[in-house]
Amino acid sequence: MQANSYIQIGRVLYAFLIWIIGTLSHILYVFYIWIIGIAFVLLCILGGKMIVESFKKEDCLETEVFLNVKEMLPLAVATVGVRIGHAFGIQLKSKAEIAGGVILILIGLKILLEHTGILNF
Repeated sequence: MQANSYIQIGRVLYAFLIWIIGTLSHILYVFYIWIIGIAFVLLCILGGKMIVESFKKEDCLETEVFLNVKEMLPLAVATVGVRIGHAFGIQLKSKAEIAGGVILILIGLKILLEHTGILNF
């Protein structure tokens, strides 16, 4: 084979490679658009579910734990933390769920607006 034949084979392979890369980039771009939409929809569903669940009334189970002083000393910090968390959790549960749901929806909206070019950060 002559050198000229190798150059022509190289050009054909190069053209084929460019065509493959172009096709793959188009396919990946289509998936990229779908991924943004899916992320937006999932975050809105999760956020909406959190908001709806925040309005539901749930019965909180009160439990009493009886431990002697010897058992309480190693667990004192954890016990105080659980009691404080339980007290705040009862009072702030629905408000925290509403805030979490709204934050998830806003994150999904931000992703959608950024990738559609409406919002630039």
